[in-house]
Amino acid sequence: MKNNIINLSVPSVKAGILTARLFDLSGKLVYSEDISLSGGVNSISINVHDNCRIIRSGNYLMTLSSPEVGNSSFRVTLTGR
Repeated sequence: MKNNIINLSVPSVKAGILTARLFDLSGKLVYSEDISLSGGVNSISINVHDNCRIIRSGNYLMTLSSPEVGNSSFRVTLTGR
């Protein structure tokens, strides 16, 4: 991750929509985006810095969900504006 751009590789058996959500540690939703997936491996760049004005430096929880891919969550560390 560089400049609050989260780069992911997401394998998908078929085309669909992936929902990416970012929560602060109090559980407040600070960012959400629907991303189109194609079949195969998808390279995704999520630019949180340009698309979210309320990001502060610290740890966040990123969740990814899609019927084609399933659900996952992980911690990301971001820097504020």
